[in-house]
Amino acid sequence: MKTTFINSKNILPPEETINEQTVEKFINMFNDTITKGEEIGPKCTIHLNDGLDEIPTLNEKEFNLAKSMAQREGWILTKFSDNYQSTTYVLTKHQV
Repeated sequence: MKTTFINSKNILPPEETINEQTVEKFINMFNDTITKGEEIGPKCTIHLNDGLDEIPTLNEKEFNLAKSMAQREGWILTKFSDNYQSTTYVLTKHQV
């Protein structure tokens, strides 16, 4: 028999990889919301929820990448889990 399993050393769990397309879609959804101006709350805050707004759920590495990208553009990106087993992402304009 010549077929064998892929070596496990070459496989990273999903939470350890960065899917650039997922991060791009995530950023584009926030950018669309900012551009439309409809969902911007007090203090220039935007809330998007992965259960309600069809925004991608980011793993930790993806979130950290998006967070650093937001920071470079003057935003603070945070997240929190809510009671409905979904995650709300919050983008707030950095107040100087």
